[in-house]
Amino acid sequence: MSTVPVTVRLLDREFLVSCTEEERTGLAAAANLLDQKMRELRGATRTVGFDRIAVLAALSLTHDLVQLRERHAERER
Repeated sequence: MSTVPVTVRLLDREFLVSCTEEERTGLAAAANLLDQKMRELRGATRTVGFDRIAVLAALSLTHDLVQLRERHAERER
């Protein structure tokens, strides 16, 4: 499977990421969600550092994912 370079924008910064053509749409959606969360956090906190905002956004989104997995597992039982 060959990869293609894809440019994603997070807080007005561009990052070049390689993915397969099949992953491209999902990567764009993930980058869009991360950018939205980072903008939300930047507006709600005094934190201005890109790295810190990125970590807070990753923790927030991961927390949401863990909660969804727990709810899903609960329904499966």
